[in-house]
Amino acid sequence: MRGRVPKPITVFRGHNDSVQSLSCHCNNIILSGSVDGEIRFWNIETKSKLLINPLQAHNSSILSILTNNINTNFISFGRGDYIRIWDYNKLDSCVNQFLIGSRHFCNASMCKNDPNIIATPSLIETQIILWDIRISKPIACLDQSTIDPHGMVTAIQLQSNEINSNGYHLYLGNEDGSISLYDTRYLNKCCYYEKRHNDPVMAIAINSSDNQMKISTVSGDNNINQTIIQRDNDSNNIITKINEHQLSIPSPGSTSSVYRGDGKILTTGHWDKTIRLYDTKKLKPLAILNHHRDNVMCLCYGDINSDYKDLFISGSKDRTIAVWDLYNNNNT
Repeated sequence: MRGRVPKPITVFRGHNDSVQSLSCHCNNIILSGSVDGEIRFWNIETKSKLLINPLQAHNSSILSILTNNINTNFISFGRGDYIRIWDYNKLDSCVNQFLIGSRHFCNASMCKNDPNIIATPSLIETQIILWDIRISKPIACLDQSTIDPHGMVTAIQLQSNEINSNGYHLYLGNEDGSISLYDTRYLNKCCYYEKRHNDPVMAIAINSSDNQMKISTVSGDNNINQTIIQRDNDSNNIITKINEHQLSIPSPGSTSSVYRGDGKILTTGHWDKTIRLYDTKKLKPLAILNHHRDNVMCLCYGDINSDYKDLFISGSKDRTIAVWDLYNNNNT
């Protein structure tokens, strides 16, 4: 990228409101959700819109779109609204739905290794609910206010227990600028806690390798944080911090944080319209991308097992979606 001004390889236009959520599906399809409740579908390979009319998935802002590579189902989550399960091949109506009703802006998260399990906020702002979508019922509930109050939960990441394949891990970003980690088998105890920001956590990203976990957070302040923790092989509740890196950016306000599939690059989106990339070994800045004309609201990478694993996609308040391929084309 040295000596060049990186530009997106494709820009998709068509949304009538701010793009709030993104996900990649079935290798080469981008799903984008906007504040007006619409989901649009884009083909990376042909660089075209897939459907003439968007899917009116919700009557409110779409906070999350959750996809998997096991089947053609995807999940949408609307603010103050429902979790809705859709089949990409039958979009005339949702397959199933259940009411969440939360009014704050916390996202929902899917367990990638078990896409039937999702975590969502609830009407109680300090509470997280774990759902099995096959039965549309909660299987666990965590209320942080009964353990160690940190204000409302503002960001969620859910992951399966990779050491012994038993239970799940909840990574939470909180209103007081902290992160907390829970094992769903022992929800009465916080496994790990760290105060990171002066403002509420806006996004939390995780990437695992063996028994180590990279955790990145961004917030309304101007700090980018990354902590690497290690879980004990015998007891998943024993957490050791390996290292931590923090850096400050010129302008406050970040909205999104996501790791490339291999965990080597961290990408963040910001209110100042920029996208920033970092080498995760020491959180070394790699690039600053200036393309969008308004806040960058969401980011996602292509699936690590797909032909597009190095692509990342950005969505903005300027109503556009940009596709970037910095390491496999003339931008490199």
